Amino acid sequence: MNRKELKGLEDELKNSPNNIALRLTYALKLFKLKEFEQSEKNYQIVLKLDSNNVKAKQGLVELYFAKGNYSAVIVIAEELVKANAASEKMMELYAKALLRQNSIEEAQEVYERIIKNNPFYFDEELDSVLEDQDEYISDALPNRDQDDYEDDEYGDFFDNPFFDDDSHLFLPDLNIKWDEINGHEMLKSFIIFKNDQISSNLTTFHLKKVGLLMYGPSGCGKTHIVRALPSKIETPILPLTIDKLMDIYSYKPEGLIHYYFGKMRLGNPCILFIEDVEKYAQRLTENSGLEIRLIVSKLAEELDHVRFQEQFIIATTSKPWELDAMFLTTGKFNYPFFVGPPSLKERKEFFKKLFHVKKLANSAVDLLAKESKYYSIGELLSAFDRAITFECIAKGVPSKKTIDADLVLAQLDIIQPNSRLWFEDFKNMWPSSKKSHQIFTEVDQFMLKFD
Repeated sequence: MNRKELKGLEDELKNSPNNIALRLTYALKLFKLKEFEQSEKNYQIVLKLDSNNVKAKQGLVELYFAKGNYSAVIVIAEELVKANAASEKMMELYAKALLRQNSIEEAQEVYERIIKNNPFYFDEELDSVLEDQDEYISDALPNRDQDDYEDDEYGDFFDNPFFDDDSHLFLPDLNIKWDEINGHEMLKSFIIFKNDQISSNLTTFHLKKVGLLMYGPSGCGKTHIVRALPSKIETPILPLTIDKLMDIYSYKPEGLIHYYFGKMRLGNPCILFIEDVEKYAQRLTENSGLEIRLIVSKLAEELDHVRFQEQFIIATTSKPWELDAMFLTTGKFNYPFFVGPPSLKERKEFFKKLFHVKKLANSAVDLLAKESKYYSIGELLSAFDRAITFECIAKGVPSKKTIDADLVLAQLDIIQPNSRLWFEDFKNMWPSSKKSHQIFTEVDQFMLKFD
């Protein structure tokens, strides 16, 4: 908001001095420019026009908190609470103002109301002071008999089956067979070895935490490998996906990150799976907003907290160049693994094992394997399925049990491999400052040896 735009609002207010919506906008812009006195004056004008205007009162709560006038914050916040018009942000500022006035018992009550409405709520300041009642405020609370808690409005909150049974949070067995995954033998052996090591408490090195980062083109099997794990190991998989974090109707993303890491520790041994990790571990810039900064810093903090514990964290990304540099250190993800398109040998094995409506003629296997460089398994499956589908539409279900290679090749020409574009993006997007990193080395070596 520059001065010219502010002047435009002032001119409009001269023509419509009683326009509440316009004056609220003007007051908010003044607040963001830290012109507190003028902002307060305009909020007060709104309240003269409408003494019960909630937005004006909320604006004054933020303004007075920024000015350090905590008594005023408490008075207005109490009015909002009584009117049932206090948002979570208002309740947070209310609790913090009470803390700054040394009203710890009252702050605790407000904090508990926030937690009741949002079980995943997290604020570093309030959490550090008010989370442990016994340690911080037991002397300030009056003695209460057990009977006093029977009618407590918070008493039955965690009796909800949602909190008793958390099985819905974990990845179910999707009937994807581990032994049927094509290729990636070293990666699969690594995952099983590390899981057995942690589950059996046999870790002998200082770095007991396993931070596995699987990266590479989309469709090459990163998520598929994780989804197949329940068929191979008994360790539960706890998935954390971007839709859970960024749901606008849900809770604060940083609070959910804290919750899932806590759930991982409680479920020991338990594997935490972070899909598309670049979406909340992205490289920070000057233009990065506060929300993404909070998410990135919270994820980094939680990863640091498990550095020396026996925990297994698996993350996937198709855009490693978007990760902030701090997540590429050994303290965060200490085992990066490139998951690329199948090799010539793996493609031959794939085509030999196709058991759909029809199989490929033996003579077609070598030809298709040679012509399908850069294609992922998903793309190969799609090409084969399309070839069968369009043949059946054109000719009906044929009597012969094999399909010609040229029909599959025609579909490969239409689909085009995503991996080829990925390698070009990697070359263009990977920062020159990271050229010596293991990820760059692995991709470079893969490209040199890829057939």
